[in-house]
Amino acid sequence: TPRYSPDGRYIAYRSQATAGFESDRWRLMLYDRRENRTRELLPRFDAHVEELTFAPDSGSLYFLSGERGEHPIFNVSVADGSLRKVVGGYNGELQVARDGRSLVFTRSSAAGPAEIYTARLDGVVPPGGAGNQAAQLTHTNDTFMQQFALRPAEELTWAGAGGTKVSGWLVKP
Repeated sequence: TPRYSPDGRYIAYRSQATAGFESDRWRLMLYDRRENRTRELLPRFDAHVEELTFAPDSGSLYFLSGERGEHPIFNVSVADGSLRKVVGGYNGELQVARDGRSLVFTRSSAAGPAEIYTARLDGVVPPGGAGNQAAQLTHTNDTFMQQFALRPAEELTWAGAGGTKVSGWLVKP
C-alpha cells in the first residue's frame, strides 16, 4: 500500500519486520526520497497500521487501526511521529477530500451496514456531526434497516488471567 506524499518527497507504506510471519504487526514506514532514508514512523505503536493517506500538506498521515473492536482514524506527524486519534468508530475506505479540508470514509457497526461519513480536518463539527466530529452523508440503508430494530453492541470488560483486562461485545437480539 505505498502512498506518495502530495509534495512528492515521501513514500509511506506498510511493512512487517519478520518475513513469512503472518501475525506480525503491520508497521508504518516512511521513505524520504530527498534524503534516501527509510524509518519506521511509529516504532512504539502496538497495533496494525491499516489504510493510510497523506494530509494535503504532506506533514502528516491519516490511517486506520484496530482498537477494542473499532477502527478509529489516527493522525501521525511526519516530523516527530506524534500521534493522536482523530475520529472514533468502525471506519474504512479512508480518503482526504479533494478540497483538502475534510476526511471522507465509510462507517459501519454491528447494527448497520456501511454508510459514507465526513469529518473536517480543522476540528469543527460538520452539520449533522456528533461528539466524534463525524457527519453521516448517505442514508442508503436507513429504511431497509428499520424493519430489524437492531440494537448497538455493548462493550464489556472483565479481569482475565493474571488480572489482564479482557474486552468483549454483547449483541442483544
